[in-house]
Amino acid sequence: MCLALFVFAPHGLGQEYQGKQLVRAELLANTDAVVPGKPFTVGLLLRMAPAWHTYWKFSGDAGLPSEVKWKLPPEWKIGEIEWPIPLKTIDPGDIQT
Repeated sequence: MCLALFVFAPHGLGQEYQGKQLVRAELLANTDAVVPGKPFTVGLLLRMAPAWHTYWKFSGDAGLPSEVKWKLPPEWKIGEIEWPIPLKTIDPGDIQT
């Protein structure tokens, strides 16, 4: 798997909702430098506000799965996302998310 380290920022990024940052994203890698032809792995660490959550690739009864959109040079190759096992949540109304 080969992914771009040049998108890394020293601080995590996040989106705001009603002036609050509910999810903060940070990219992690198993290397300090990109070496041509040498595969490496990138992870996405999400830190969420209390009582907030994101969705897995199969999002249950509600919501949309999380997505990663890369902007990379055309010669770079990306492997499939390796999803961690999710925590099952039952929301009011017996909705599984």
